[in-house]
Amino acid sequence: LCVCAAPAAERKEMRTLIDFEDGADAELLKKSSENCEFDIVQDNGVTSGKNCCRWVGKAGAGWASTEIHGEKLKDWDKFDYFVMDVFIEREEKLGIAFELWDADSKNYHTRCTYDAKTHVGKNTLMWKINRAKRNNKEGRDWEELEPKDKIKLNALSKVKIFFTPFKDGGN
Repeated sequence: LCVCAAPAAERKEMRTLIDFEDGADAELLKKSSENCEFDIVQDNGVTSGKNCCRWVGKAGAGWASTEIHGEKLKDWDKFDYFVMDVFIEREEKLGIAFELWDADSKNYHTRCTYDAKTHVGKNTLMWKINRAKRNNKEGRDWEELEPKDKIKLNALSKVKIFFTPFKDGGN
């Protein structure tokens, strides 16, 4: 998982937020997760280094989620995109949501939510974060928004990533 300043061909600065080489970041994700398990593995999901994380949702659960907190949320205002590589082994499409919360975020209407659908194989999910606006301001152009309508990337309180597991479990 990383935040970066431009699409891959133009990236000048990139910061890796979550790295699965030593397992410490997976332990951080586990602490703030619900209805899922994380395992460090060496398989077709590796995009850099030797390891990746297998994120498996609990069979039949309404959602599986994890959150990013603390030091990993500093300085996001310096970046334009949040990027996450996902490898899906199943043919069914999996929906993944990514949310940004700041001090003014209290519920769905006051946070920023991005959605993506995956396909079988490698997926690079990239969400433009430098114009993150509250969900209740969808349909408005950036220039129409008041400062209170914009997510404060320099003051994030949490980032949440979640999906609805398949009925028989899996990722």
